[in-house]
Amino acid sequence: MQNLRNEQDLAFIDSHLPWPSDYVLNNEIPVNHSKIIDSDVFLYWPGYVGPFLYDATVALGMAACKASSGVANFTGEEMFQNFIGMEFEGASSNVTFEDTGTRKADSALFSLTNFVVDEETAEEEVKFLRVKRDIWRNGTWYSVKAPFVFNDGSTTPPADLPPITVDQNHLSKGFRAVGGILCAIIVCMSIVFGVWTYRNRAVQVIRASQPIFLYIIAIGTLLMGISIIPLSVDRGASNEQGASIACMAVPWFITFGFSLIFSALFTKTWRIYTIMKNAKKFKRIKLTVMDVIKPMAFLLSLNIIILSVWTAIDPLKSNIEIARTDEFDRTLESYAVCQSDYGHIFLPILLSINLGCLLVTVIQACRARHISTELSESKYILRALWIILYVSFLAVPIIIIARDKAEAFYFVVTGFIFVVCTSILLLIFGPKILAVREKKKNKTDPPNKQWGLAANKKASNGEENKANSLDIEGSSTSDSSSGIKIMGINKSTTLRNENEVMRRENEELKRLLDEAGIEYQPKERNGEASQQ
Repeated sequence: MQNLRNEQDLAFIDSHLPWPSDYVLNNEIPVNHSKIIDSDVFLYWPGYVGPFLYDATVALGMAACKASSGVANFTGEEMFQNFIGMEFEGASSNVTFEDTGTRKADSALFSLTNFVVDEETAEEEVKFLRVKRDIWRNGTWYSVKAPFVFNDGSTTPPADLPPITVDQNHLSKGFRAVGGILCAIIVCMSIVFGVWTYRNRAVQVIRASQPIFLYIIAIGTLLMGISIIPLSVDRGASNEQGASIACMAVPWFITFGFSLIFSALFTKTWRIYTIMKNAKKFKRIKLTVMDVIKPMAFLLSLNIIILSVWTAIDPLKSNIEIARTDEFDRTLESYAVCQSDYGHIFLPILLSINLGCLLVTVIQACRARHISTELSESKYILRALWIILYVSFLAVPIIIIARDKAEAFYFVVTGFIFVVCTSILLLIFGPKILAVREKKKNKTDPPNKQWGLAANKKASNGEENKANSLDIEGSSTSDSSSGIKIMGINKSTTLRNENEVMRRENEELKRLLDEAGIEYQPKERNGEASQQ
């Protein structure tokens, strides 16, 4: 043994002994192992390092033997592949390796050391003895000596940390039931109103509003109502994958339904305003269904493209956020939130497009608010839009504040969807249902369709009607693209002023014709209203 005690051997052994982690992290001078290697004990008692060094050397030798089997030379990669495949019973228990070359932890030899007070030490000093109590070998703990002595001097293990209850902020069954009821109401109303429109599509009231737009509005509210279903899915009702799919489904349903509703409302108000704008200029205009569907198709295509790109690049996923922890850093409260790395880009774009559509629809409805149609459709559309804007003004800040409170967030969002859908359905379809019922009750036929201007006579009680009536119906075909019956375009005072301007222009024209020596013979037109 003394022959091995030379400086080269001792330096080699010292370089392969482990260093404490604090030396490595602090870049300090490596620990001196001279106390170990200078003792003869190291040569015949391997200690806690020797078995591992021995097994590592054996594993490398066996890997080299396998790699050189049948060949003269081998590469380091070939030796490494044979090394990680080693499995043998070594000095430090059964030896197996991970794919990275690291030894598997459950194959190592561990010992549990108990530090206890040495009772034989003097009163002025305290010494501790290291007592090996248990050994871990081949996946099993073996007891070596007496039971483990704990800090209080007893052999009874101390109590574990007190159990905790994690508040995961899942939706309760009651909230899901309320959301399901609201969803069912919206879906039923949309289907009922859509079927009612189809069954009464030949009635003049429905034809004047163009059934295709009523169908689109019903489908839009149906999709927005269905969005409550994926909104009700969280980690308490599904796993991570299901909750993530539900996260991305919500903006698809809401955006698609919203686009259908408000593009239809915009095209309806734009149609009314365009007809009246040309009617005031005594111009005849024909608006087909395709003319008014173009803005709707553009808005829907834009939303679909943005949502598709968002879903393909980085869809919303359900992630867990920690809200509170205890003094031991254990989670006390958490909540699931739908997150996306690019959500801050796509969400503002979608909001800008659809809120812009909403504002344009409001402006268009305001411009057409003085146009009195057969059912005052512009007035009801404007009322529905004001309700939605008011609710949005209240709901959006609450949604942002209650983001980490699942039940509050769910209640506000579902309530917002319910108010938007029901207000639109009731204010768009309600007056038409009442008008159809009234016509059926009185058993009166719809008026003949014609282009013309009819002046209302004074009522028998001497009161003057508020405005003249203008019947704009389009062609006499019976298809669903029949026009709107306009009951009035302005107040009677405005019409009188316009008639006065026209009278002066006619007098000026007559004067110019007289000066030019041109003779003319005015002709009366059939159906022209006589001035009173």
